[in-house]
Amino acid sequence: MNPTDVTFDFTPAVRAKVLTRDLNRCARCGRYQPEGGHLHHRKLRSQGGLGVIENAILLCPLDHHWVHSHVAASRAIGLIVPGWADPEVTPVLTWRGLLLLDVDGDFQSVQVPSVPSEW
Repeated sequence: MNPTDVTFDFTPAVRAKVLTRDLNRCARCGRYQPEGGHLHHRKLRSQGGLGVIENAILLCPLDHHWVHSHVAASRAIGLIVPGWADPEVTPVLTWRGLLLLDVDGDFQSVQVPSVPSEW
């Protein structure tokens, strides 16, 4: 990324890709967002989070408020990423399962390893 291109806000192109990737549904509850919902910075702007697709996730207004009101719980499920972490390699728990979001506007499902029965 060119340093002069750095932006903390989401461009219309990023917004369009996120809405497509997230199927116009809130990542937390899965409710359809006919008006587009809120784009949330997983790595918060105050922590250096940029307006890039791998840092963006669609939330309904209620869940966006919940995320910012429950920071510890939101970090535990990847809806908030610590300032030292990279959103592209930090999975997020969504209504579709545990996902890794990438720079191309796609995602990969993350398989959670099972605990051996003898434990």
